[in-house]
Formats: sequence, C-alpha cells, structure tokens
Amino acid sequence: MGMGTGKFVTVYPGVWTEREKPYAEEYFAKIKELEDRGPIDVQALISGKIEKGTQGFSNVLEVKEDMMLYNAKKYDPENKLYTDDEYAKSLGYAGKIAMPAFAAHDDSFLTAFNGKARDFLAVTGLHHEIEQLLPVYAGDTLYLVKDKLELIDLTPKEYELLIYFKNNRAIALSRESILNAVWGYDYFGDLRTVDTHVKKLRAKLGECGTMIETVRGYGYRFEV
Repeated sequence: MGMGTGKFVTVYPGVWTEREKPYAEEYFAKIKELEDRGPIDVQALISGKIEKGTQGFSNVLEVKEDMMLYNAKKYDPENKLYTDDEYAKSLGYAGKIAMPAFAAHDDSFLTAFNGKARDFLAVTGLHHEIEQLLPVYAGDTLYLVKDKLELIDLTPKEYELLIYFKNNRAIALSRESILNAVWGYDYFGDLRTVDTHVKKLRAKLGECGTMIETVRGYGYRFEV
C-alpha cells in the first residue's frame, strides 16, 4: 500500500513490513470501531451529546458565504443559483445555496494527511455519494460524520498505474504509452499486460473503478 503519507511503502497485498505493521493495525482498529459504533444518533449529534472521541465524528462546519462563493466560482461559475440571491429566490429558495459538494468538505476528513497525500486522496481515494435532501445556506451548521473506512491494498505496479492515471486525468492514454510509462521501455511483455492490470485495479477500487474509462481500440482515460 502506498499513499504518500510516509507511513506506508509499496509492497505486495497483505504483506506488511515491521515498520508498517503498527500503522496497518491502527487503521484496521479504526475500521472495526466504526463497524461497532453503528449509526450516529442524529438528535444526540445536533444537541452536542455525542461522546467525545466517538469514532467517525469529524469537524462541525459553519457554512460561510465567502467559502460558498469560492467553491461556486471555482467549480460552477455560470450557475447563478450558487452566487445570486435574487435569482435563487425566483426559483423558490431563501437565497443562494451552497453547492452539494460543499458538504463533502475534503479538508475536514483529510486533516491527518500531508499535502501530497491529501491531493492524492481527494482525487483518487475519496468517493463521494452525495444525497442532499435540503438546501444548505450561509449560516447553517454541518455535522461531518464518517460511516466507513476502507484500506485498498495495491501491488507496486497497480499503485504506479493509479498514480500515472491520476497525473494524466482526462487524457486519452494509449496502451503503449501506459506500458512505457509504468513498465519502462525495456519491458518485453505485450499490451495485454496493461489490460490485465487495469482490470485488477478497477476491481480493487470498487465503484471508483468506473473512473478508469476504456477508449475503444486505443487505451484508457481517467475521469474524475
């Protein structure tokens, strides 16, 4: 497992070095704590009665207008629903609303990781399933809770392949260019090596595996 945090090195699945073992055991312990915790009591959450140190209970986020506008201008600048109060009111809202992804708030969930790891995880390792039942306005309070953690154990080549896709996202990559970049120009295998590793990587990434799109008759493209 390699994620750029300095805690893990790239090794074979299920094989941990002596240096890695305590970190892996700590991670698995957190996964078990989440499973044992069960669903969060929403009323206890908003009334401040959740016991301190409860696994999966993250930051409380105050929704601020300047952050709403920053996200809107960065990701969807043409949508006036996120920037214009009068336009939003004409659609039946109380005012401009936050983008649905605002509630995902990667920074709150990734504070334990250094900059490079945060960037890697935000792009390739954090899968958002956003179901927004009510609009979010400036001044609202969001309670951020993690319900699931998962350790994806990759082989060295699977990890290098994932990083190559991440560094070349939204670009159609030929099988030959992938083979040369990840395996090197001196590698004597054929292009089926790429297909085999992509298939295994997709399976390990689960739902996120769909981000690796097949470009028929050419190669692959990584879309986030």
